[in-house]
Amino acid sequence: MHKNFFMVPNRIFKQELRPRDFMVYCCLLSHCDKNMTCFPSRQLISRECRIDKKTVDAAIKNLIDNNLISKGPRTRWNGANSSNMYFVNNLLEDDKIHQIISLAALVVEMSNQGTNNALLTEVLGYPFFDLPMLEVIKIIGAARN
Repeated sequence: MHKNFFMVPNRIFKQELRPRDFMVYCCLLSHCDKNMTCFPSRQLISRECRIDKKTVDAAIKNLIDNNLISKGPRTRWNGANSSNMYFVNNLLEDDKIHQIISLAALVVEMSNQGTNNALLTEVLGYPFFDLPMLEVIKIIGAARN
């Protein structure tokens, strides 16, 4: 579905972001689906924000450090790396449960995209796919606190 606009939560202005971080945050928002996930390449983000890839990387790191986004790897069917998957935390809700469930959805989406369990375990720090989903949500919740 093509979107002609996207909404930016007012709370983002309280985050005291650098202009580059705000641009990258907005770029990610503009690509998000209904689950607040997206996977634009660094090149696309760079082109749309009119900044270089190193600046994109610095902005993404800062957004992660400020708990505004989460990032995970994606792989192609043949095992080659693909663009990262991003989850934009919902600033419209203060409900941590919603964010925990959304992060769990990101884990599931990464798995569905073909990311192998060893890589997910390395990135997320826990072998999630040996557990039932309720346990995954509990572990993610503990990690987010």
